Amino acid sequence: MFSSWWSKGSGAFTCDLGAAIELPRDGGHVLGAGAFALHAGSQKSADKNPVSIFVCSETDGPTLAAAAGSVKKLKTLRHPSVILFVDAHESEKAVLLATEPVEPLLLHLQNQNSLQDSYLAWGILQVFRGVAFLHEAGLVHGSLHAGSVFVTRGWEWKLFGFEQMQQIQQLSSNTRNQWPALAKYAPPEAELSPASVKRATFVYSLHRFVYVFGFI
Repeated sequence: MFSSWWSKGSGAFTCDLGAAIELPRDGGHVLGAGAFALHAGSQKSADKNPVSIFVCSETDGPTLAAAAGSVKKLKTLRHPSVILFVDAHESEKAVLLATEPVEPLLLHLQNQNSLQDSYLAWGILQVFRGVAFLHEAGLVHGSLHAGSVFVTRGWEWKLFGFEQMQQIQQLSSNTRNQWPALAKYAPPEAELSPASVKRATFVYSLHRFVYVFGFI
């Protein structure tokens, strides 16, 4: 299925758009920081290989800029625990990103009748490895929660949602005003000094992510 607002004259983007995915309505869940919507059933135009397409079509400049920055960051990151970049296209009205086929972790868990603790622990370990990779590169994810994790067809857990990712040395709480949906994931220290945010964000986000699965 094509969407006319981006397909005309956007020859640089080589993928066909599928249907949008809806997250569980309870809990106020968002994907990443909330800039993108995810379209499943998408495919590359030339060879029809499956992909997932993240779409940001917000009209306000800051959200589009954050989405574009997220794509730029993803292009530079290569790690087994980070979602795989395939293609991207930017215009004044939208940002489109094609990745390997994935589904949100929130839907993956909802669609399974039962999952062994060993599988959940293995998935959490993959997320930890991805976060550690970012930390070693001097980066903090900034919005780590279940909506920032996606699952491949091989049931591998991978990170995305980089709209709020920052350099550790430049970390501050200023972006919380732009993403009110993420306020509940921020450490209490975010109300204090930037130095306190640096110490707290990394550990607090990991602890809260694991807590969701009942291991703490």
